[in-house]
Amino acid sequence: MKKYLIPVIALFLAGCEDIPGQLKVFSDLKVISKGKEKTVSVGQYSTSLDFKKNRIVATIVSADDKKIKLDLNVPEDVTIPQNGPFTLTAAQSGQPFDIKGAVDTKRTRTEERYQNESCQVEYYDTICTPQGCTSVPRYRQGYRQIRFYDETIDQKLQFTAFDPSAATKTAAQFDGAAAGTRRVVTYQGQCF
Repeated sequence: MKKYLIPVIALFLAGCEDIPGQLKVFSDLKVISKGKEKTVSVGQYSTSLDFKKNRIVATIVSADDKKIKLDLNVPEDVTIPQNGPFTLTAAQSGQPFDIKGAVDTKRTRTEERYQNESCQVEYYDTICTPQGCTSVPRYRQGYRQIRFYDETIDQKLQFTAFDPSAATKTAAQFDGAAAGTRRVVTYQGQCF
């Protein structure tokens, strides 16, 4: 059965493409960035997680605006749920640390309501010249009725990075959140 990365992808229908947050590093964290091992020193960093197909791209930004980008592979057989805990091992992610985390997603929606919106109406004019007649498409402003609701998605993501050889020693912790709203159209009338 094919499993998908956090239906954060659903969140991203709302216009968000990443989850910003803070990465607190408690002991020097070794990471693989562009095929080379780098060390993220003890401290707090602005970090964003960008969710791609089968991977998460983490961008860690230091106080002096230096960036370290690293990929966390997410195998197809690993599920990061919309709500609940998850685990990603060093062997799975391609990074020299294990991750244990949790996702909390809350969805709210407004009542359905009706509204008129502008649209374009296409019609054809027949243009005749001495060589013959032809139909030419024309457009004018029109209106149509729609029924819709707005859906707000709030998502929180936390994880802890551990050294695989010392699973009880926390090397780093990420706390992030993203929110977005999208309009869901349930009915769209004809444009007049």
